[in-house]
Amino acid sequence: MLKDTQLKAYKSNTILDFGQYKGLKLKEVISDDLEYISDSIENENHFCVEYELLMQIEDSISQWTFIANMYKLSLIEQYKKPENKRNIELITTLYSNIYLGICYEKTDDDIEF
Repeated sequence: MLKDTQLKAYKSNTILDFGQYKGLKLKEVISDDLEYISDSIENENHFCVEYELLMQIEDSISQWTFIANMYKLSLIEQYKKPENKRNIELITTLYSNIYLGICYEKTDDDIEF
């Protein structure tokens, strides 16, 4: 185990030796739980990543934030339309899923906007 004063630079193929994803490669965790990696960069004293990888992580976070905000704005607009009042439950569920980062798969019963 590393002491808090020892800094370890992780590459994408480095296996994590701490936390809930201990034993997995960093690139696997980045694709599955980007928020965990972002929090680890901020909160784990020994954890750092290469500059290029850090830039990729920041770009991914920025892109996700942009996409989530666009969906949020779209759903807010749907709330304003009187014809969508009956669809309020679906809209709320969609927003919740997007906010939580859950992948939403459309079914035949879903209403198209």
